Amino acid sequence: MLVGVGVILGGEGWAAEFNVTTLADAGPGSLREALIQANAMPGADRVRFTVEGTIALASALPEVRDSVVVEGPGAENLRVSGEGSVQVLVLGAGTTNRVSGLTLANGRATGGRHGAGVSNRGVLTLVDCKVEGGAWCSFRTLPVEGASLAVV
Repeated sequence: MLVGVGVILGGEGWAAEFNVTTLADAGPGSLREALIQANAMPGADRVRFTVEGTIALASALPEVRDSVVVEGPGAENLRVSGEGSVQVLVLGAGTTNRVSGLTLANGRATGGRHGAGVSNRGVLTLVDCKVEGGAWCSFRTLPVEGASLAVV
């Protein structure tokens, strides 16, 4: 499913910005490390990717507990995969999040969690993202103003 929807967070008033510089699941420069650091900083943060390829998750990423903007290089260039065994994103209550330019793939909820690929208890806007391979979502709020949707 290709989803494009309006912007919720904007501007340059980020509490902090973290760059993802590796496709590794963990360690310095990883998406996991960027989300851990973003959770530690109060206020909305930005996570940007400087890599292309596939991030294969061996375990679920940490739950996002504070608002975040995640900017990828394009859905055709970067894929975050739960490898059919873990959720791709878990977004906590009270957060406002924007994810753009990524493919979210092959997520799976376990242990009674909702949302196979993305569990969202806040507000999530997907912009130029592709959701595939079982990465279906459970959403509390998903703005879809002016959206285009294509099933792939």
